[in-house]
Amino acid sequence: MFRIVALFDVKANCYHSPFAVSTAITAVREFRNVIYKQEKSVITDYPEEFELRDVGYFDETSGELNQTKVETLETGKNVVELIKKAKEKTDGNVKA
Repeated sequence: MFRIVALFDVKANCYHSPFAVSTAITAVREFRNVIYKQEKSVITDYPEEFELRDVGYFDETSGELNQTKVETLETGKNVVELIKKAKEKTDGNVKA
């Protein structure tokens, strides 16, 4: 069974193409990596305007796609805050 997740553009009020992942943790990790490390894109330019949402499940043995109550797994705004905190911690540990 795979989770189906999609990026939601808060500003445009629409979803981007959904994709399948094995777990919610995997999806969150992939979303964070896009913001941390990805080449220049609309997501890296405006991370606060995106959310990662869980939208359903896909059963690879039956082919059934089941929608669930939409749940926000991570927000770009939160990822930006995590980056800031990590940077402040790193900068605080640098000795002159």
